[in-house]
Amino acid sequence: MNYWQEYGETLWGNGYTVVPIYAPDADKKGAGKRPIGKDWERTINDKEQIQRWAERYTKNGIGILTKYTPAVDIDVYDEDAVAHMADWVLENVGRAPCRIGREPKKLFLFRTESPFSKVKSGVWEDDFGQRHAVEILADGQQFVAYGIHPDTNRDYYWLDDENPLNNAADFDLEEISLDTAREIAAEFDRYAKEQGWTMVKRPMNGYEAIGTADEEDWAATAGIRKWDGTYEDLRDLVMKYPNPEDYENYIKVLAALQISCRDQDEAKSIAREWAMQAHNFDDGDFEYKWDKGFAHNASRLVTLGSIITEVREIEKAEQEEKAIEYREAFAECTDEKDWNAWAESFRKEPIFGMTRKTIVQVAAEAYLRIKNYRMTANDKKEQLGFDYGSKEMPIWLKKFVFSEENDCLIDKTSGSYISKGAFDFAYANMCKFEEETIKPVTFASLVRPIPIVCDAMYYPAMHGDMEETLWKPKPGINGPEFFIDESGKTWLNSFDPDSIPEPADELSPYDKKAVEIIKDFFVVLFPNDKERRYVMDWMAWIIQHPTKRINYSLLIRGAHGSGKSTLGVLMSAMLGRKNVGYVSNTVMNGRFSDWAEGDILKIVEEVYDKGDRYSAIERQKEYITNDRFQVEPKGRKPKVVVNTSSKMMFTNHFNALPLDENQRRYLVVSTQAENHLDMERVYGSKAERSRFFKNVYRAIDNHVPALKKWFLEWEISPDFDHKGHAPQDTEAFSIMADASNDGVEGAVVSMLREGTTPGVHRDIIFVPALRDAFLETEDVEMPKTSRLKNMLMEIGFKPGGVLKFGGKSGRVYVRKRVKGAYDESGKLNSEWAQKTLKKHNAEVEKIVGKVTPGEWDDEV
Repeated sequence: MNYWQEYGETLWGNGYTVVPIYAPDADKKGAGKRPIGKDWERTINDKEQIQRWAERYTKNGIGILTKYTPAVDIDVYDEDAVAHMADWVLENVGRAPCRIGREPKKLFLFRTESPFSKVKSGVWEDDFGQRHAVEILADGQQFVAYGIHPDTNRDYYWLDDENPLNNAADFDLEEISLDTAREIAAEFDRYAKEQGWTMVKRPMNGYEAIGTADEEDWAATAGIRKWDGTYEDLRDLVMKYPNPEDYENYIKVLAALQISCRDQDEAKSIAREWAMQAHNFDDGDFEYKWDKGFAHNASRLVTLGSIITEVREIEKAEQEEKAIEYREAFAECTDEKDWNAWAESFRKEPIFGMTRKTIVQVAAEAYLRIKNYRMTANDKKEQLGFDYGSKEMPIWLKKFVFSEENDCLIDKTSGSYISKGAFDFAYANMCKFEEETIKPVTFASLVRPIPIVCDAMYYPAMHGDMEETLWKPKPGINGPEFFIDESGKTWLNSFDPDSIPEPADELSPYDKKAVEIIKDFFVVLFPNDKERRYVMDWMAWIIQHPTKRINYSLLIRGAHGSGKSTLGVLMSAMLGRKNVGYVSNTVMNGRFSDWAEGDILKIVEEVYDKGDRYSAIERQKEYITNDRFQVEPKGRKPKVVVNTSSKMMFTNHFNALPLDENQRRYLVVSTQAENHLDMERVYGSKAERSRFFKNVYRAIDNHVPALKKWFLEWEISPDFDHKGHAPQDTEAFSIMADASNDGVEGAVVSMLREGTTPGVHRDIIFVPALRDAFLETEDVEMPKTSRLKNMLMEIGFKPGGVLKFGGKSGRVYVRKRVKGAYDESGKLNSEWAQKTLKKHNAEVEKIVGKVTPGEWDDEV
């Protein structure tokens, strides 16, 4: 049987790293169990490789590497001991595919995100001299998944139809850690000791697998000094290293960068850029050597130190050659024009110390000979001193701009504001030169001027590198990250297009499974097709159009742990964490409002406010719908910013916001699990719920490009309008609106219609009288002042000021556009108010009888 033809591509698609095994009849030690070739533990599969192996290894078994899929190998011949350990693993770690090679031995397959070296119990000898052990195969090891067992001459097989062919490594396998592996080994040691067996070999506890150095070389690599400068400076340095065509140089640079850099992605990028200078550069060879790694030991240790030393020697030699050229040139100058040309060139040459002083002296003597003028010290500095401004802007300075609005510098990479004093202190060492020391602020403003902007603003739609951008090139703009507003002010755009993850071009089988898991997640959360489409359209629009915010919020209600916050995690992965802001209710309703600035999406983790919910919803209004608003940062000046973010909100409460049919700013949906009693019905047992969400998070963590592609290809409903109002035909909206109705508005409207409440007239409401009326109304309480004001304004009244009537002073609210209610200056017409209320109370008295004796006599 050709195992590779039958199973190879499926195993690779399910996320396993596979290697060919020597056939059982091969003339090799360990045949039937041993992998073919050198460095097999470093294997990285691709589809073409699997297909080649299927053609070549027609009689060979398939091994699975255990770096990320460790296996518990119960290498025990005692059936009771095997049964005990199998039950213990099942109960304490979880169910796992079980492979049988030679009974009664068993092997259980797991996964890990933190690789570790092998862990092994002690080797125990029973009363019959048989030896037993439990080993957790891990980094640097493998096991035979499919093939012929060399001792039984029969196929390895898997129990209960659970195997690597139908269990994706990253989703279906239970996770195991180094600590868990040690616990498994310890349990077998305990069991064996209890049986009275004798330990003949001590256990191996394993360790976390880090780096590419061999285990025996840890002492040699532990003391290596890592690169502490910027990677831009390192790139400039390495690019000066010669002869990338030379194989020895090639290996030296790759090995030095790999062992000396903390950021391996940056190290690889620099190595590739340097190596590509060679005419014989081979990308495949580069990838192979980088992934394979390099052996570093005490006798053969390559670090950046030797690279830097050689580059400095090259620079020194070049400087000496330049120095000779300038000395000879100045000595041979015969006229002022020639001397000025060499002086201008010399000012830009980074030659320092005694070498520069010697050249300056030669140049001054030439000047005296030509002009008959002896140069002063100031002349020499001005005409022959090094011009620091002539150098390319230093890497450390390129990330800064100056904010006129706040009189400070802005770090473009972090968005931090840095005072001029702090800048001088932090970068003083960067401005110490051979000839002089310059204050960093002076250097950044006069010597190598940095861009000056009004301030920084997060504005995706005005970045030149974005699709659907509003940005246009204009004179004075230094690049796509700057823009000029309508008033002519220049701004730094703090949004970075590279912070948004890219989608996948194609989906692997593994990617497709991740997408199916997320699809199922949405179905479980929102079983109603219409409401699920509302949610999907809302989320997909933001992902497809990050420059165009939605004019209404998505509010998701559900039980704690029901999965609603996972949607926030998913959106963070799709948009990039830098473009999603998490806001607490306390901050959102606090004094400072700079939380509202920036981001493509804002996530409010609990929108419910135990205080005045009506004021809270009023404060949120401008941040949801307004195109611009003013924000007040702590410690900085208020400023007007563009509203760039859509708002996603979560709540556990049915009455989180006081909604009614006029509130069109919230799309309210509910998860299927609305309360803790629903959790078991929806997700099953605690273990089943844990497995469900573990798979969801694995899909999000490991398959962002695939999920991004799925969202980008989502077909948004034709009736979706990102500038329109939120749909109100959801069950959750109706429930929240009903729960939010405290009866106040209905009670007031009823009083106005019936006209039988003293002090409450269709054109004017005297608040003290309204308060008395609420004292006599059952089940409805007088609302707080802010709630009352909002409610009365919503039904057509506006504040009219304070009035004394009936022996009391209190506020009045007047219906808008009532003739005679206000005088020419816009103030309340007191005479009109008194007359209207007096007449109304008299009519009420006729209808219902005497009104509160002695209290409502007219007092004009």
